[in-house]
Amino acid sequence: MLYYDEINIQIENCSGIADAVSNNLYFNVYPNPASQSFSIQALNNINSEVNIKLFDTQGKVLVAEKLNHISKGSRLNWDISQFAEGIYYLNIISSEESSLKRISIIR
Repeated sequence: MLYYDEINIQIENCSGIADAVSNNLYFNVYPNPASQSFSIQALNNINSEVNIKLFDTQGKVLVAEKLNHISKGSRLNWDISQFAEGIYYLNIISSEESSLKRISIIR
């Protein structure tokens, strides 16, 4: 005999990476998923030093860039053609805020 029960689970107030990390720097990262390159576009002015780092899932820094400031609307293009398909993390840090974005590379 085979019995079948249907169970519905509803989760409320779940916390994850998006909740734990401030996204007040307001950056767009596109396209995501990416294949050969992606762009980082600032949605506001940041008048302090900004560090941008791309990490693999092991925490190894693959690319790093330091900027004195970022103007609203400015765009940085990053070539990722040399990296394998997979999940990466983009960390954008200013003197006041930090933002973590997940980047997928798919070819």
